[in-house]
Amino acid sequence: IKKKFPILNWLPKYRLQHLQGDFIAGLTVGLTVIPQGLALARVARLPSQYGLYTSFMGCFMYCLFGTSKDITVGPTAIMSILIEKFGASPKAGDPTYAIILTFFCGVIQSALGLLNLGIVVDYISHPVIDSFTVAAAVTIAEGQIKGWFGLHNIPREFIHELYWTLIKLPETRLVVIIIIILLLLLLLLFEFKYRLWDFIMGLINTNKTARNAIAVILCASTVYICNSVYHTNPFTTTSNITSGLPPFKFPNFTLQLDSNVTVSTVEILTNIGSGLAIVPLLALVECLAIGKIFAKKNGYKTNPSQEFFAIGVCNFASCFVSSFPVTGSFSRLTAVNSASGVMTTAGGLITGTLVILSLLFLTPYFHYIPESTLAVIIFCAVLDMISFKLPVKLWKVNSTFVCVCVCLFVCVCVCVRWGILCGIAFSLVTLICLWSRPKLKSFTPETYVILIDHGLTFPSVEMLIERTNEIVQQDGTPRAIIFDCSHVKVIDYSVIQGMKEMIEDFDKRDSIIIWMRFTVCVQYLLL
Repeated sequence: IKKKFPILNWLPKYRLQHLQGDFIAGLTVGLTVIPQGLALARVARLPSQYGLYTSFMGCFMYCLFGTSKDITVGPTAIMSILIEKFGASPKAGDPTYAIILTFFCGVIQSALGLLNLGIVVDYISHPVIDSFTVAAAVTIAEGQIKGWFGLHNIPREFIHELYWTLIKLPETRLVVIIIIILLLLLLLLFEFKYRLWDFIMGLINTNKTARNAIAVILCASTVYICNSVYHTNPFTTTSNITSGLPPFKFPNFTLQLDSNVTVSTVEILTNIGSGLAIVPLLALVECLAIGKIFAKKNGYKTNPSQEFFAIGVCNFASCFVSSFPVTGSFSRLTAVNSASGVMTTAGGLITGTLVILSLLFLTPYFHYIPESTLAVIIFCAVLDMISFKLPVKLWKVNSTFVCVCVCLFVCVCVCVRWGILCGIAFSLVTLICLWSRPKLKSFTPETYVILIDHGLTFPSVEMLIERTNEIVQQDGTPRAIIFDCSHVKVIDYSVIQGMKEMIEDFDKRDSIIIWMRFTVCVQYLLL
C-alpha cells in the first residue's frame, strides 16, 4: 500500500517547516500556472477556461501518488501542441476530442505503470524527443507572433501561417507594437543578471517566478484604464471566461455537431488515430525526464513505474473535470517549484487550490487580459525548450544528427504526427542496421582472425557466412579462420544454425574454423 500511495511514507513525518516550504512554493507556482494555463489553452485551440480546468486536478492526484516532490503536474506546451494536432474537434472550441484523449491517456498510462511496462518508452530515443521538443517550440513560438499583433484569419499550417502573418503585419496598430515590444523586453529582462545592478536584479530575481502574473496584471490594468477613462481599447482581449468550477462528470464519447449529425465514438477514435499512442507515451517521457533531472539534483529517488501510474491517475481523474492531457512540466514550472523550496508533493495542493479560487472569483477580470499578453507569455516560456547547443553535440554522431534533422523537418513542415513516427522509425532502422551488420575486423595473411564487435543475432547470420566465404575463396588455398567472440554477449538459434553450417562447409573444404573466447554458453552449439 505504501508503494502505491507514497504519501503514506512522508505524511507521518510532516512538520511545520515542511508546510512553510510547500505553501510558498505552491503559491509561487500558482501565480505562474494561472496565466500560463490561460495561454496554453490558446495553443490547444480551446477556450481559455480549459487551461485552468487542466491545472488543478492533476496537482491533487499527484500529491497522493507521485514520487517526485519537485514535479508540477498540469498543462504543458508540448501537450497543448499535441492536442491541437491530435485532439482538434470539427466543432470550433469544443473540448470533446481533448477530454476523450485525456481519458485514454489515463487508462494507458495507469496500465503501463501497474504492469511495469515502462520499457515501451525506451523505444522513443532522446534525439526524437529533443527534435520534437525543438519543433514544438518553434511551431508554438511562430504561432504566437500573430497573437502579438492581434491578427486574425491566419492559416494554421506553419509555412502559410508565417507567410500570412508577414503579409498582414501592416494592419497592426503602432501603439500595440510598442506595448508588445516593451512587454517582451520586460519578460526577457527577468532572464538575465548584471553584476553592476545587484540591488535592482535582486528585486527582479525575487519576483522572477511570478513574472507572468506581473505581466498579466500590468496589461490587464492598462486595458481597464483605457476602457474606463478613455473609452477605447487598442487590444484584442480574451473572450469571456465561464465562471465557476467545471461540472464533475464522466466524459461524453459522442459529439453532437447539429440536430441531425452526431459523431460516434468510433469516428472520434479514428480521427484521433495514432494520438492514442503518441500523446500518452510522450507525456510519460516528458514527466520521467524532468523527474530524473531534479531527483538527481536534490538527492532523492523516483520510481518510474509509480510515476507512470501517478500520471495515469492524474489524467484519468482530470478527464472528469473537462481537462486536456496533463504531465509533469518539462522546464519552467518544475524549476520554479524546486527553486521556491518545495518540501513534498503537498505543494501541489496549494497550487490546485489557488487555481480553483481563481475560477470562482477572478474569471470576470480575465476578460481584460489582452490576447497579445498571453501570446508573449507562451513565446517566452517555450524559449527554454530550444537548445542551441544540441545540433553541435549531435553533429559528432552522424546517424543521430540525421535522425534529428528528419524528425525536425517533418514535424515543422509537414505534421507533428508524421514527424514523430518518422523519427521513431528512423531510430529503429538505425538500430536494426547496427545489429544486422556487425563490424568485422580482419587480421591476415595466412590465418584470418575476425573480431566480432558485438552480439550476433539472426539478421547478421547471412552477412557473416558471405564474409567467411569471400575469405576462403580468395585463392583456393585452405586456410584457418579464427572468430574472436570476446565481445559477443548473446546469440540466438539462427546464429547457432549458421555456425553449424559454416563448420560443416569448412570440413568439406579441409579448412579450419575456430570459435574463440565465447562468453555465452558454447553448449548451445551441440543442439
